[in-house]
Amino acid sequence: MPGFYNTPSIDLFVPQTTHNQAWTDFRKTLRQVAPAGTDYMHTPHTTNPHLPPGFVPLSSEQPYLSTTTLHRMEQLSQSEYCLLCFNPTAPVWETAEAKRMINVMTDLQCDMIYADYRQETPQGPRPLPTIDYQTGSLRNDFDFGAFVILRTQHLHHYFDNNDTPTYRYAGWYDLRLYLSRRGTIFHLPEMLYTQPTAETQTQDEKQRFDYVDPRNRNVQIEMEQACTNHLKTIGAYLQPDEIEQPDIDSPHHFPVEATVIIPVKNRAKTIADAITSALTQQTTFQYNIIVIDNHSTDGTTQAIQAFHDTRLVHLIPQSKNLGIGGCWNLAINDKRCGRFAIQLDSDDLYNSNNVLQRIVDLFHKEKPAMVIGSYRLTDFNLNTLPPGLIDHREWTDDNGRNNALRINGLGAPRAFYTPLLRTFGVPNTSYGEDYALGLIFSRNHPIGRIYDELYLCRRWEGNSDAALSQEKTNANNLYKDRLRTIEIKARQQLNTQRRQPIDEQTIHTFFQNQLKQWPDAARNHNDLSHIQTRNLTTNTTTITVQYNPKRIKSTTADLSTQTLTTRPCFLCTKNRPTQQTTLPIEQQYQLLVNPYPILPGHITIAARRHTPQTIQKHFASMIRMSTRAPQHTFFYNGPKSGASAPDHMHFQAVRNGQIPIEKNWNKYQTTPLTPTPQNPTNPDGLYLVQNYLCPLFLIQSTHIDTATQLFDKLYNALPIVDNEYEPRINIITWQHHNTTTQQIQTITAIFPRSKHRPDCYYTTPPHNLLLSPGALDMGGLIVLPREKDFQTITARNITDILNEVTLNPENLKQTLQKLTT
Repeated sequence: MPGFYNTPSIDLFVPQTTHNQAWTDFRKTLRQVAPAGTDYMHTPHTTNPHLPPGFVPLSSEQPYLSTTTLHRMEQLSQSEYCLLCFNPTAPVWETAEAKRMINVMTDLQCDMIYADYRQETPQGPRPLPTIDYQTGSLRNDFDFGAFVILRTQHLHHYFDNNDTPTYRYAGWYDLRLYLSRRGTIFHLPEMLYTQPTAETQTQDEKQRFDYVDPRNRNVQIEMEQACTNHLKTIGAYLQPDEIEQPDIDSPHHFPVEATVIIPVKNRAKTIADAITSALTQQTTFQYNIIVIDNHSTDGTTQAIQAFHDTRLVHLIPQSKNLGIGGCWNLAINDKRCGRFAIQLDSDDLYNSNNVLQRIVDLFHKEKPAMVIGSYRLTDFNLNTLPPGLIDHREWTDDNGRNNALRINGLGAPRAFYTPLLRTFGVPNTSYGEDYALGLIFSRNHPIGRIYDELYLCRRWEGNSDAALSQEKTNANNLYKDRLRTIEIKARQQLNTQRRQPIDEQTIHTFFQNQLKQWPDAARNHNDLSHIQTRNLTTNTTTITVQYNPKRIKSTTADLSTQTLTTRPCFLCTKNRPTQQTTLPIEQQYQLLVNPYPILPGHITIAARRHTPQTIQKHFASMIRMSTRAPQHTFFYNGPKSGASAPDHMHFQAVRNGQIPIEKNWNKYQTTPLTPTPQNPTNPDGLYLVQNYLCPLFLIQSTHIDTATQLFDKLYNALPIVDNEYEPRINIITWQHHNTTTQQIQTITAIFPRSKHRPDCYYTTPPHNLLLSPGALDMGGLIVLPREKDFQTITARNITDILNEVTLNPENLKQTLQKLTT
């Protein structure tokens, strides 16, 4: 049973042990570590027969370092420090160094400390230095040694947080991530103690691939949850939909479709097998093999030269300072490298002759930037070694690139879209370069996964992973921790850039800079000062008609499903004009200048990823932007309600005071559709406007949550046309200063729609009228790209058209019934 022992200055927590001598050894440890003069009398007393006097039992129903047990520790802790032992055998201290950790911790005022140590073996003590803790030390199997010391106040603070999750397996992992966020975890690089071999330590528990062992899946799920929460807290979490798909089908010329890249140095025993494995691939496309012979001296060069196949390219670098990564750089920048660069180590083999075909097929099907397969560990003779298949099924589309920061590998074989790989470059190392690329690629781009076995990873006495020394293992782990540190910093910076809130100054600066860089857009915006308009009136409404010939492309856009699936989306980064720049804002959006403006200051706010036009999940963001940029009016066109890019989520904004509905909204009669506010100074609510050109709903709100709740109520009441995924709808929203209440209100006009375009749009020319109503048209600003229409249209025409495309009386009645019952 786990136990606890108390002194006035330090509390000792130990895991379960069955050896009575262990309790004596632990008490001796406590006496050695605690400062001189401390009273070691134990309190409180227990009569538990399995524990000697002075030791208090902890929870026996939960693992030792579960959240429940850690909480019990926190409740028992009375001293300034806590010493958490990870092994059921007590460390043996050198006499002069017993108090060193506490003294250093006191001097540095750090929050947690750990030290180097020795492990007792039959051959004598074996030094086990640990490595420094850093931002990227996210592996849940990070080696702190036999124990750590932490400040008890931080244990209290951790459990004072009401949001502290409860973990059965990840309790300690979550706690130490919390401590790393709170302050300093210090590594004291001194051999302070010797740790006897623990009875519960087995080689299986130490095995390298525990995070992919199916037996550990429940443990790993908790570890992933803790790591993900940590990344969210420190601002390094990447949203699953923040992905940019590369244009892998671009017309770039490549000599072949795929290239197998094999760096090699002194592998005369295996290189022929690797090359044969690549040459025997059966594909429907052309491929080649680039072998980078890094100045081999053992007969490897001669083994390569023995192959006489035109597909084999044999490179010997001029430089003698290249690692595996440097050899990769040489190969991918060679003019003979193909569209996709596919890895094969000189020790290893593809497991069949269709590996290249499967990888390239996945590239073309899913359009990822990188593909990672699965491999089986074998000995030299291809006999399976534990744990066998390494498929990394812990990777998920939603969270794989976040969880990648917790584990030490991503799988093999690895394949890359060559233009992107050339852009990033490969670190010139011989360890971890593949992991670095996986982190970099996944930061912004999708990763394709193949979970079936593609690759045989051979372990033998001659390869680089055989019998690593402790120093080499530490160096490898330290490097990967540094890679994670770099990646976390990069992701934090990326999220900071993406989170930039929109405001008037941001819009103005971006707008002016974009017009300076984009002459065509500047010319179109300047032309707005010469654009023709005229006003028409009805009994209740003033309508503005605008002649805008440059809107002809938008007005007449073919929005059929067939066209949308074949045309490039002009809001996606890869299809935009080279002079059009963007500014990441508000976490998931980007700000663009509209090159074909309707009104001054016309901007577009588009989702960074290509996702269908739908407003419900983005309504709160649009309202929030409206409150942050109150000199702009924001508007949204549904996919069948005026959006010229219905396949890419976006809304737009123009400067205030230019849309008739915005200027005159409070002159119309309204009927409240939600309970009338008891406080007349708070007019928040949902209203029906009765005497506008067409049916119109109005939301008044002083809080974003109120606006969102009222909008959701209306959204869910509106009819769905032709089984589409959202109601047909137009929205205009702006800020209004209520002089009665002296409050700033958000006013949102919602126009329900039944038709995309009126019948007159489709009439045989020249009798047709090119009006495809969007939000601004519904709001009383009629945009016409043809002068004939501009000159002849009447107020009666406009009223009829707007009523034709909105809800018919029966649908409106049904909507009102849903809202009021």
